[in-house]
Amino acid sequence: MRAPSRSGAARLIHRTARFLSGSALAALLATALAAAVARAQEPAGWHATNESEASCLMQTSLQTAAGALQRHHMPESPTPQIVASRDTSLHYYEAWPPEPMPVWIYTFGRSGSTLLEKLVFSMVPDPSERFCVFEPCHHGDKASFTSCTEEMQAIMTCDYQHVDNLHWWGYEEEGMRCGSGKYDRDVAQAACSKARFRVFKTIHMHNLALEALPLLKTVPHLKVINLMRDPRRIFMSAIGMGMVSSAVKSASAEYDGLGILSPVWHLYTGGDSGPLYIRYMCRMMLEQAAIRDPEVLHVRYEDLTSDWLNHSGRVYKFLGTPKSRRLRATAAEIIEGDASGPSNSVSSFAWTCKEMEAFESEHCAAALMSWGYDPHHPWQTGAGGRPACQGWTRAVMHDAGVKVKRLVA
Repeated sequence: MRAPSRSGAARLIHRTARFLSGSALAALLATALAAAVARAQEPAGWHATNESEASCLMQTSLQTAAGALQRHHMPESPTPQIVASRDTSLHYYEAWPPEPMPVWIYTFGRSGSTLLEKLVFSMVPDPSERFCVFEPCHHGDKASFTSCTEEMQAIMTCDYQHVDNLHWWGYEEEGMRCGSGKYDRDVAQAACSKARFRVFKTIHMHNLALEALPLLKTVPHLKVINLMRDPRRIFMSAIGMGMVSSAVKSASAEYDGLGILSPVWHLYTGGDSGPLYIRYMCRMMLEQAAIRDPEVLHVRYEDLTSDWLNHSGRVYKFLGTPKSRRLRATAAEIIEGDASGPSNSVSSFAWTCKEMEAFESEHCAAALMSWGYDPHHPWQTGAGGRPACQGWTRAVMHDAGVKVKRLVA
């Protein structure tokens, strides 16, 4: 970053130096220089990126320091002075967002969606200006729509008159609560309408192109954040939580509480849900990798947790949030704090032969490559793995043993 021109900063220093001692002037220069250096060292997502902005920052720092020293040396004025605050970290939310903004966090379960929802929701600290719904389009909901797309269009535009129940209304996780008390459509509609910042996240078996992209044309100011995670780690975490079978069932609108039909998935006995889950997830991830839309942001969970400063900055920039040191401190507290989200442990996980075969499929190999994940699988480096699947009998016995161990774990 270049220093501001003599016509800017130097003139300011000259004017100030007329009434400052040598030590005070040195303090002024040191203060301004320290502020400029600190801003220059920040990541690109958080500070000025061109020479004119850098010059403005330097002059602003000099003005701030000069003002402080002037007030120290000059006698008090009989007339109180009103100074406009420039601290956007405290007051930015009074003007942002200027229009109601719905944000849809779109992902599979066990991808770190609660972490991202907390990060986004914290952007507006005033509780009266923000609103959230935790995992709509979920089993246990009841709404008179034929698809998740229709339900999301209604609730993101604050129309809850056809939503009879939201299963997770009032649920609290990791200190974040969406709604309170028993669900009431009028209460939900009033709270949503009052808030300018509205955050929603879904984790059902989804199709981004069919469900979310059409709403970019019909829901004003909608932003979609597509959260991605290594599908193998998603699957391992889902197995640990007992979510795989229910996730496969969530591909049915009736199972998610939509439509006029009663859920029929209680009759479902359809074989091994694991490979179905894996193949569907890989196919969707591969399709999503090709989606390019200015209102859709792709974020990898691994990037968000390993390099939170830059990637939380990407999220804030995408949503148009004014820069704020408060946001940066909040992001650090959320991402580096305790979380109930997915574990990264893989050492004790045992795979069935059908699960390994599904992940070695063409779709999964292409999905891993398209999102920049390691194409080598955990079982390809272990002592067991695929050799245990050679021959039909050995494969059946191996898979049965793995499932029994999961049941008793």
